[in-house]
Amino acid sequence: MITAVLDTNVVVSSLLQPSGVPGMIVAQWKSGAFTVALSDLLLEEIADVLQRPVLRRTAKITLEQIAEFVQLLRETSILANEPLKIVPVVTKDPDDDIVLATAVATNADVIVSGDKHLTDLTKYKGIPIVTPREFLELLA
Repeated sequence: MITAVLDTNVVVSSLLQPSGVPGMIVAQWKSGAFTVALSDLLLEEIADVLQRPVLRRTAKITLEQIAEFVQLLRETSILANEPLKIVPVVTKDPDDDIVLATAVATNADVIVSGDKHLTDLTKYKGIPIVTPREFLELLA
């Protein structure tokens, strides 16, 4: 079974456009096609972004639905041991280092991100970094 770290942008995009590629990835995860690996820091970032009023209006989601979704992620994912060893790698966006640290801490097989700062790396400590579309192809 593949273990994947889903970047915040993938998770958020899945709720904004459930029929899009990130939405298909989350549907695959819910059907058991792969395991998600996360950390408390990444879960906090996901919750923070989802709670932004403009995003909630756009996605038509309530705070209760967000809390349920984040709880589902927490309960069904491999969680990294805290604290993470965060090494500065992505100088243009240090928050991306959380994704990398989570992948290392959970021995993830792949990182899935739509963030060019991460996808430009292509690999981190032997862990491939792929776009959502590439990940769907990998699952197929």
